[in-house]
Amino acid sequence: MLLQKRIIILCSILSTLLAFYCYNPFALYFQSDDFVHIPLSAQGFLIQRNTFRPICDLSIMLDYSLWGKNAWGYHLTNLLLHVVCCIILFFLVKLILKKYFQQSQTNYTCWLISSLFFVYAMHSEAVLWILGRSAILGSIFTLMALYCYLQKNESGKFIAGFILFFSLSLLTYESSWMLPLYALLISFAEVKCNKSTFKKELLSIFSLLLIFIIYLVIRKSYIHEITGEYESSALLSGDFITIIRNYIILLARSFVPALINNKILLACFIIIAILILLSSLSLKKNKRNISLIIFTCFLVSLLPYTSLGVDTNGTEAERFLYFPTLILCIFTAVVISACTQKSFYFQWLYLVLFTSHIFILYIVTNNYRFAGDVNKMIVSELQKNDSKKTVFVQGLPQSQYGALILRLGFSEMTKWLINSPPQRSIVICSQRSEVNPLHNPYSITYSNSQKILCTAKTILDSTTIKTNTDTVLFTFTDSSLIITK
Repeated sequence: MLLQKRIIILCSILSTLLAFYCYNPFALYFQSDDFVHIPLSAQGFLIQRNTFRPICDLSIMLDYSLWGKNAWGYHLTNLLLHVVCCIILFFLVKLILKKYFQQSQTNYTCWLISSLFFVYAMHSEAVLWILGRSAILGSIFTLMALYCYLQKNESGKFIAGFILFFSLSLLTYESSWMLPLYALLISFAEVKCNKSTFKKELLSIFSLLLIFIIYLVIRKSYIHEITGEYESSALLSGDFITIIRNYIILLARSFVPALINNKILLACFIIIAILILLSSLSLKKNKRNISLIIFTCFLVSLLPYTSLGVDTNGTEAERFLYFPTLILCIFTAVVISACTQKSFYFQWLYLVLFTSHIFILYIVTNNYRFAGDVNKMIVSELQKNDSKKTVFVQGLPQSQYGALILRLGFSEMTKWLINSPPQRSIVICSQRSEVNPLHNPYSITYSNSQKILCTAKTILDSTTIKTNTDTVLFTFTDSSLIITK
């Protein structure tokens, strides 16, 4: 048993080190919306594009004051925030195991589950995309609120703590809207385990609801809506078929990554998920009830994203899975640690989980690095052509297997990073289909062919394009960026 633990701990340490390599901030760059929101934060705008996430905007402002236009600094902040979230998860799991399972020696389990969440491959976007940090920040404050809520009956400082952290989480990310429901489930467990009374718990729930109502009033006064078209289009239109479909996809994607061609690896993810779920049902009554409450919290955590969904062809929108997979990791830790009679067999699940997730994370990371490299290439070429008054763009790439490239932000990029002259015109003739990835590696080709400029002219249906020295055309193909002057 001791040898088994040493092997699993060694595997977790190696996986964590490999994850640090994957998250390497120096290998990443700005992507898509980064070019829109970071310049706005640099100018002091807190409420951007009809969103209400002032704390996240403040974090970007602070980063800009520290790193300026150096992308690695922003990615370093994301990585550090992810580490902080894992540390808080360690202590939250420790508290749950001690309070509800009477387990005092839990450092081993807490380390394993925190390490697993660190390498978890299905929330990569939150760490690898700068603006994905809103999911991490929201999760940090939500975890702290839950940690305090679990201990609210022990001291007044924990009551003040969960009120403070709930308020901060609301100002960070909309996923925190579910926290009153988590609190309700925790209160149910407290009463069920005779650790509190219904009256005490009702008062705590009421205080959270009051804070939430005040927040909604403030939000409404700033952005003039409770929830927008982007976040709730399917809900507002009553498209419940889409909502149900998105929920099922979110549920499945919490367990398995997108587009696994390796059937053996896919089978591993599915078998482990089924095994853990079935094992939770075989626990003793009290432990089973707590594990099912945690799993219910996981199911609830998916609700804010049902109108948006998550990509099944790539990693786009995996930031929505950051907090749900965190709860899923807590559920996994609770079930495995509670299966004392089968602990020898269940401990090996960690080994399989670490191996599978770090393999997927490595593949995913390459897509984000490639997306950043393409943007670096574009910035470099725009700088070389800074004298051109008109830039035409054909087949602008949007993403690489979900890793955003330039779905948005091309014009903003030229103004922010290139310092383009005011008279420069940016004309995007067409965007590349997202289902067609670029070839890696990607090259640059220079051309003086007038035929390509004529293609742009046809697309624009314009007769005002002049093929002179003030014009440059960027054409993106499968394998190269063709620059025509």
